[in-house]
Amino acid sequence: MSGEAKVSNDKGEKIIAELQAKNADIVFVIARSKNANIVVYEALRTEDKKHLNSKSPLDVYWLDIDPEYVKKARAKGKQDDREDLNMFEKQFAYGIKVEATGDGAYKISLVALPARIATLFMTPDGKAQLNIEISGKQCRLQRIYVHSVERTLRPPKVEYVELFGIDPSTGAQAYEKIIPK
Repeated sequence: MSGEAKVSNDKGEKIIAELQAKNADIVFVIARSKNANIVVYEALRTEDKKHLNSKSPLDVYWLDIDPEYVKKARAKGKQDDREDLNMFEKQFAYGIKVEATGDGAYKISLVALPARIATLFMTPDGKAQLNIEISGKQCRLQRIYVHSVERTLRPPKVEYVELFGIDPSTGAQAYEKIIPK
């Protein structure tokens, strides 16, 4: 089964829906062609749950859901599927840079897409949301899919990145495919 088949559009929507049903603070995820594991971007709130945590509004971590990873973790006695990002992953792949805007919102720069500044904020109904440009419009980001190929003795080569979201003005699905130069 190819990586694309592992994380098809329908499966990707299902994964994010299931995760958000368990934890409404999951803002978006990144899936990859390499395996079924995902990177989760979860909003961190203040104790009263009304605002984003000003020191760290987003927690970024791996959720190892690939059956092979789960099997290995359980064999070692590990019962949860969360793994922190390592320093390389934070600096070059999945990390974020955060800047407060002063109105309870935050500018978020994804290390992998530094030209696309996103905005993290709380909606009037108390949900954390991240908006980013998708196909020329500011949309609520749901997930990112990264298709890459493994290379010997070098980091993987990203062939394309897909952004999936919702256009807040129409409620329609938003999509954009980015091919690195």
